[in-house]
Amino acid sequence: MIIKTLKKYFLRNLFFYSALVLVLDQISKYLILKNFKIYESFEVTSFLNIVLVFNTGAAFSIFADGHDWQRYMLIVSSITIIFFLLYFLKRHAENNKLQQLAIYLIIAGAIGNLIDRIQLGMVVDFIDFHFLNIHWPAFNIADSAISLGAITLLVVEFKSQATNKKKSKEN
Repeated sequence: MIIKTLKKYFLRNLFFYSALVLVLDQISKYLILKNFKIYESFEVTSFLNIVLVFNTGAAFSIFADGHDWQRYMLIVSSITIIFFLLYFLKRHAENNKLQQLAIYLIIAGAIGNLIDRIQLGMVVDFIDFHFLNIHWPAFNIADSAISLGAITLLVVEFKSQATNKKKSKEN
């Protein structure tokens, strides 16, 4: 009975997942900042390291070579995107829980990286996947939430498009 009630609560209150992602992101970044020096690396597995790096740019360090203007541009862009997603969530995603969850994940990730950008002027990254000495750009939990949310939105949209095409062919 209690498990059913909790499950209903969490499904109805997808905001909880967003808050959980944000809290985990900020705690993990705090722990990394307190326990690692810049570029210090800890091998977790043969393909995963924990390493403290800073990203002054956007995804995959785009705009990282800019000056102070990019920090403020990225802050304004993040805030704009968050408000757009909140608007979209309210207006267009009312009946699709998966779409709502995806948007909440993107919002949580955007807020997590926005906090870093405001406080530090850059984003704390620390997850380093690699294979045969080829490293994927380091990332964090917020980046993972944004990526997972974006992929989920794409899947939901493709599924919706396929359903609409099928319905139009039937008519």
